[in-house]
Amino acid sequence: MKNKLFIALFFTFNFFGVIKAQLKVGQNYKGGVIAVLNPDGKSGLLVNIYDYKFEAQNNWTNARASCEKLGPGWRLPTSEELIAMHKVSGAITLDKYAYYWSNDEKLPNSAAYLNAIRGTIDILDKTKVNYVRAVRSFPSGSELKLGQEYLGGLVVLLNDDLLSGLIIQKNDMPTLMNWNKAMSECSKLGAGWRLPSRDELRSIHWSNILQLKNTYWSITKGNSHSAFICKLGIPLAANGNVVVIDENHSVRAVRSFPDVGTTNTSSNTSSSTTSSTSFPSSNTSNSPAANNNSNGNATQLKLGQEYLGGLIVLLNADGKSGLIIQKNDVPTLMNWNNAMLEGSKLGEGWRLPSRDELRDIHNNNILQLKNNYWSITKANSHHAYICELGIGYKNSGHANGKFVDIFQKHSVRVVRPF
Repeated sequence: MKNKLFIALFFTFNFFGVIKAQLKVGQNYKGGVIAVLNPDGKSGLLVNIYDYKFEAQNNWTNARASCEKLGPGWRLPTSEELIAMHKVSGAITLDKYAYYWSNDEKLPNSAAYLNAIRGTIDILDKTKVNYVRAVRSFPSGSELKLGQEYLGGLVVLLNDDLLSGLIIQKNDMPTLMNWNKAMSECSKLGAGWRLPSRDELRSIHWSNILQLKNTYWSITKGNSHSAFICKLGIPLAANGNVVVIDENHSVRAVRSFPDVGTTNTSSNTSSSTTSSTSFPSSNTSNSPAANNNSNGNATQLKLGQEYLGGLIVLLNADGKSGLIIQKNDVPTLMNWNNAMLEGSKLGEGWRLPSRDELRDIHNNNILQLKNNYWSITKANSHHAYICELGIGYKNSGHANGKFVDIFQKHSVRVVRPF
């Protein structure tokens, strides 16, 4: 009898008679955790799964901005919502010894916060440091659908919150082109536009939204002379294969949304927070790598050499292009979102290294880095890869990386192709 009652309470039949689970407080749902459920059982308040502790960025003003960067509808909670969250804190893992900012301003220079120790709302100067927990009402009315036109493209991948994911150009670029040209043409579309990764192309194929039939370039490189293409009209070939970068193939650019650290989505300038930047093509005549000595003769670049404000850690076969890295780690450990913003502080082109780049840096044994470093490579909406560069030997599995929660804190060194 108890089992039957349990089923009656937690499941209901939809219009077609199919059993559908009811929502409940503490349940993972649409990219968050349900903190408040309205009487209709279909709407309420979501809270993001993890606390943010934004180093020096968690004063009230930056706390609000950080919540908004999570996507449409995300914000700081009101005082009343914080109290409701505190009452069910076991379900949403609030830190019972922490203080949490609310969205409520009480005085020009003060705002309300939750004292989780006492379960009360108090007032604090906005410049002080507190924990942050973002919330979002659901349904928001702005949830997206696969195949929908959005921000100048078509939605082809959606995260659990249905508010973030990946858009793709509506049409192929007019001509087939080599990889370097493809990288350049994507960047011309504006901030955030880039070639899709190999995994993204594979996911686009299996989503069956566009039914693409051509062979497309990915941003994923095999080595300095090759990159992955994916034949999206052939199921098994969607996994991709490596070809030389001088071959010509179809191109469609993609862009993640919402952009990390990008506020102007209509800009025609390349953002420093995009996933990658193209290496110079072989016919580039003004490459800065063609250094001249006092006799006017070109000097060859070397791994480990100081160059353009960093250290050369990867060199292509031409000896004129490759990858530089910061000379030192960023002073503090940080979560992935903050790590992504570090590149923009150094200027155009600086970014987190990819998982493959970190592995190559480890294997060439130039810097002998000893920490766990964030990569730009995401596993899903909540996880990204770190590479344990201080563990193992050349080609060690540890350097291949593992994915962890994006709110963990790890070491950071940003890189820039040249």
